[in-house]
Amino acid sequence: MSGVTIKKLPPTVNLFSKKNLHRAEWTVALTITAAAVLLHFFSMSVAGGLWRDEVVTVNVALLPTWMDTIRALIYDSFPGVFHAVIRVWAALGLAHSDAGLRVLGLCVGLFLLASFWAASRMMGKNPPLFLLSLAALNPVVIRYGDSMRSYGLGIALMTLTTGLMWRFIVKPGWRRGLLAGVFAVASVQTLYQNAFFLLAIGLAGVVVSLRQHQYLKSIGILSIGFVAALSLVPYVKPIHDTQDSWLLFKYGINFSRCWDLLSQLAGDFLGVWLGLVVLTAVFGTRRIFLKTLQEETDRQPDLPLFGGVAIVLGVSGFGVFVKLSGLPTQVWYYIPVLCFTMMCCDSVFSRVHSFTRTGVLVMALLALVF
Repeated sequence: MSGVTIKKLPPTVNLFSKKNLHRAEWTVALTITAAAVLLHFFSMSVAGGLWRDEVVTVNVALLPTWMDTIRALIYDSFPGVFHAVIRVWAALGLAHSDAGLRVLGLCVGLFLLASFWAASRMMGKNPPLFLLSLAALNPVVIRYGDSMRSYGLGIALMTLTTGLMWRFIVKPGWRRGLLAGVFAVASVQTLYQNAFFLLAIGLAGVVVSLRQHQYLKSIGILSIGFVAALSLVPYVKPIHDTQDSWLLFKYGINFSRCWDLLSQLAGDFLGVWLGLVVLTAVFGTRRIFLKTLQEETDRQPDLPLFGGVAIVLGVSGFGVFVKLSGLPTQVWYYIPVLCFTMMCCDSVFSRVHSFTRTGVLVMALLALVF
């Protein structure tokens, strides 16, 4: 037996190790991002001339003076940030044709993609697979997010505001608070419904702060939201005074109509989207009652709680917004809530259990294929 040589077997390769899973996540995320960029360029090439609602926004933005634009905002569906962007674009000599405005829409779409990545870096540094697979590749998001309406820019600013708010929660400081406040104001000044999402993330931040017994932090979070709310006060009276002119359009929305629009938005992934929203709310909010929700080594253990509370309040607030408006909604009205919920899902699912990361990766691959 002394002359027998025993050969060592090669080590077994674990395909589901954290390192391999991390590589796969980044590969899929970058592939989806590249595909989304191509789709934005394709959308610009086939978008054609401006449609009715886009013409309204552009005409309001390009009135002779800034004061004329401000006075005319009551005749559009948004506050004034996107109108200001169009005016600056025109000042650069790039808004003389529909093609020039389509280039602006492309820039907004690419900025939206960048905001997905930026927020994910601020909220845990994992690739935003849900945002990329179910939002960035969604044709409705691409088509109307790149249009001459405020949706794309408003979603991007709200996404960045959420990431900046979380950075402030993790490590409060006046610089972080100021930056979060600036983006909070900009976001609500771009989309009115962002006020409800801002309220959701603000209250979610307060819940996290109270759980951490850091009460001064909650005051800072509420201050950021309060300043953003004050910035909307000038719109209250003009909106109230013009309500009579909208009476013929206010015949409301019922559940059947809402379901049809959500089906148009999410397509074959409607069940997946709604299921993810419910699971995110459950897994996130149970952090209130459980000591641990994920591995102890997680450096941001309260992020799932933040995402869970935010998704519950954000969806509820958006529903209130739709109900209060009384207007018959269109499919593009639901783009903000799709992106907001997917951002919350990204903040929760990657920290529930290592097994869920594999499930998220598989789902992202399927979305890319479809």
